[in-house]
Amino acid sequence: MKPVHVLLFLLVLLSVPVALHSEDVPPPGGSCYWAYFNVQVPALTEVSVLLNSSTVLYVFTPYQYVEWAAGGLAEPLLSLRLSPGVNTLNLSRGNYTLVVLRAEPNQVTLNLTPYWSVEELYVAPYFSVQVSVGSKTELYAFTEPEFQVWEMDGPAQPSYNFTLLPGRNTVDVGPGTYVFVALNVTRANFTLLPQYPVLLNLLFQQESQFPPVGVSALGLYNYSGTLVPYTVTTDEVLGFFNVSTLEAVELDDPQVRGATIQLNVMLNGSGQYWLQDVLSLLTGNQTTYLDFNVWNASAPNASLRGVKGTGSFVLGTQGQRVFAGSTYPIVYHLPFAGYLDVKESPVEGGTNVTFGYVILQDGDLVPPIQRWFAWVFVPVRGELTVSPFTAGDGSAEDAELVVGGISGGDVSQILASDVRLALFYYNEGITPFPAVYGVGLDTLEGATGVGQLLSANGLVVLVPGVPLNYFLTDHFSPAVPTTYVTVVNWTKAYSLYLRSPFVLEFPPNFTSHGLTYKLVKIETVVDGRVVEVNDSFVEVTPSPTFQNVTIVAVYRGPPSLQLWEFLVLAALVSGTVLLARRRRL
Repeated sequence: MKPVHVLLFLLVLLSVPVALHSEDVPPPGGSCYWAYFNVQVPALTEVSVLLNSSTVLYVFTPYQYVEWAAGGLAEPLLSLRLSPGVNTLNLSRGNYTLVVLRAEPNQVTLNLTPYWSVEELYVAPYFSVQVSVGSKTELYAFTEPEFQVWEMDGPAQPSYNFTLLPGRNTVDVGPGTYVFVALNVTRANFTLLPQYPVLLNLLFQQESQFPPVGVSALGLYNYSGTLVPYTVTTDEVLGFFNVSTLEAVELDDPQVRGATIQLNVMLNGSGQYWLQDVLSLLTGNQTTYLDFNVWNASAPNASLRGVKGTGSFVLGTQGQRVFAGSTYPIVYHLPFAGYLDVKESPVEGGTNVTFGYVILQDGDLVPPIQRWFAWVFVPVRGELTVSPFTAGDGSAEDAELVVGGISGGDVSQILASDVRLALFYYNEGITPFPAVYGVGLDTLEGATGVGQLLSANGLVVLVPGVPLNYFLTDHFSPAVPTTYVTVVNWTKAYSLYLRSPFVLEFPPNFTSHGLTYKLVKIETVVDGRVVEVNDSFVEVTPSPTFQNVTIVAVYRGPPSLQLWEFLVLAALVSGTVLLARRRRL
């Protein structure tokens, strides 16, 4: 942020030479002498007059004064009876002649103080201006050229105009340098504040006893309490989940056993649409189903005109119209792991949004296959957006992967939990959001009895306890399980997901049952594409995208077994090369 420049307006003490006039025709009031002061007021000004005795003050325009002093019929703009001591009045912009009747020049002390507070500020992006005043007033925000013209009584209008109430007021202007003028006050305090409506929503959520718990990206770093904004726009957001243990019941109805894991994100363009990809886990019978919701967040109670897709219109918990759909129930097995996935793509007249998932483990590990179970067309062009701002209806422009109740604002009481979560967006690969918090802002469903920890590999772990709710880390770097490897020995196949690179080296010869076999070649098969490796080792690196990698080492046996070869598939188990079953060539 640039330095703040304060434009100081000093108290103007007018030591104006006073012209004493004695006229043959005494002025009204019977006085035969008076003191007058010609003053130029550049803006609203407070005038204080210090006197030793009671008298009368007239305020004229210069032309009125000339006529009046010559014995004409001109009436003053203002007539004010003054008492001994300090007397004050306010004058707007203009030129005036002040006349103090029955006074010598040395009997009058006249002070002019600009009756407005002014400050020049550079307003950085993502910041608002807080103005504290003691009474109701108007606030102008000028550019510097506008202010220069306005100050000289020119026709310039302010870029922004606000009505301020007594106390603290927060006003929003675009980024830039402004001269702020608060009228009718001699003092106003100006402060730059981070412009984070999301934080207001966050505090509002904390008033709820049971917020949704998990991991969220709010568009805010937190550097030891200093909030720094960031914005992410992308076409795909993914939420990783790994459920090893989950026992939950609805707080209001313990007969209902289960909870949801919800991936929520905002589509932001000429309008805002809130998107939900929901995994419902019915822990009583270990069945799950996926459903989606699309809400128009562009304004309170905004309609869903023009929305269509593989779903139907339903009523939300507060009577809103929602476009939604669901899959059939599916039996799941623990450990149960994968990704929820929301993706957008521009099309003519708007945006297509697809809702999907990727299963990595359903009891056993399985290859990563992206499956899309629903699509929705919305009639605006937009991108998936995370920022510290809100949509038109006050919903946060965040992304969140959170655990909550089954539906309709329900709260799930978590009885036992070993659930691991992470939140990503697509940026030339699956990329973690840089800074994350532990509570969702837009989800009505909540959870109780569960808190968050960061594991050694960077995942957010939900364990029994009290929610942290707030900031988790500004260095979010969880491992990304995307690369699937199969390991096969003589009788059994093994599978694993890589979380770090490794080098797989094959011996040029090996002996088994008294027979020696020689390495012929190594092949890597990446998503069905075969690449031959001209060496005795292969380096395997986790991919930033979903990938299925198989490594094949071909050995040739002795002449007596010339018709046989052996295959070794991704054979790294505790540093030992494992052989596949023999295959006849």
